[in-house]
Amino acid sequence: MQSYWMVDGKRLTDKEYQQHLNQKNEAQDEIRREAAELVRKLGEDYQRLTRLLREHPEVGRKVIEKEAPDEQIYQKLRHNLERANLVPRCRWIKQDGTACGSPQMRTHIYCFAHRQMMEARALALTLPALEDATRSRLR
Repeated sequence: MQSYWMVDGKRLTDKEYQQHLNQKNEAQDEIRREAAELVRKLGEDYQRLTRLLREHPEVGRKVIEKEAPDEQIYQKLRHNLERANLVPRCRWIKQDGTACGSPQMRTHIYCFAHRQMMEARALALTLPALEDATRSRLR
């Protein structure tokens, strides 16, 4: 007996449903890529503007009415970046001796990635005590 899925009032076979999921995932991935690109561009523009204003303080920032919304966005971005720099950092030390530098999680001394690594390492290294292995060989 063939199983069916109901999506938006349509009856889909397993294969059609899998295609539907794949299309949905591809669309979400495209949105994520576009958002990441926009954030990257925004960060680059912010850095360029900050550098320009530092190099040419005489230019100043006179805000006219048309630029007021942009000024609010700029100030909010600047405020959020300053707050982000105050966050405690991950205490993980890399093999080359440098610190991780990512923000640590609220309830842990490591960032998300290093916390996951520590938990996985703890699960993977469940070994019997060395004395037990030695004693079993001697018998």
